Amino acid sequence: MKFKELDNVILTKEVSFVDDGDEGILAVGTRGVIVHLYPNPNTVVVEFFDKDNETICVEDISVRFLELAESR
Repeated sequence: MKFKELDNVILTKEVSFVDDGDEGILAVGTRGVIVHLYPNPNTVVVEFFDKDNETICVEDISVRFLELAESR
């Protein structure tokens, strides 16, 4: 599947993260937005959000762990 910047995505696998000293687990179903595409088509940068639309973290992540979501 080909993604593009600003696509809304959903995490399909639990992933740990470290962002600005914060550590945690992103659960399956966590929503995010692709904010950067690398030349390597297998990795993108996603900003993940909680249910209150607050940023949880910004992470490099494999596209294997993402699926497209409907717009927020």
